[in-house]
Amino acid sequence: MGLLLGEQKDSSIVSVKQVVPRGSADRTNRIRVGDQILRVGDVDATGMGVTDLRNLIIGEQVIHTQTHIYMFVYVCVCACI
Repeated sequence: MGLLLGEQKDSSIVSVKQVVPRGSADRTNRIRVGDQILRVGDVDATGMGVTDLRNLIIGEQVIHTQTHIYMFVYVCVCACI
């Protein structure tokens, strides 16, 4: 999938820590570092740990014969000062 995921300190929120260059996620140009994973397909991913979320995503890849996995993310918009 081309993402490095991690949990935020003092929280169970899983966010994107790195987008692998030329990976699947990078080629879509839709996911950015800091985005939070909220849903994978029809499954609510809030409160899931990184391992459970990874297993869910891999399971979605196996279940679907297409190469598309639908993830809903909270897009992090940061203002630089």
